[in-house]
Amino acid sequence: MGGGVRVPEDGGAAAGPGGRLRGGPPAREAFEALDRTGRHQLILPLLQALTPRARRARLARVPHTLTGGAQSP
Repeated sequence: MGGGVRVPEDGGAAAGPGGRLRGGPPAREAFEALDRTGRHQLILPLLQALTPRARRARLARVPHTLTGGAQSP
């Protein structure tokens, strides 16, 4: 993904079928609209997680964070 910030390989855990970001188009659009700093702020907690369980929990929150809690249809 662009913006100069590398998304962790397991970032796919925040993705659903076909590698699409859970949260649907609203989450994808929100992610693409982020600047480099915004992407870094979203990904940093994933990199700082001390356990795989914490990392999975943080990954699961990414789409919710991007959409402000909105659900895709």
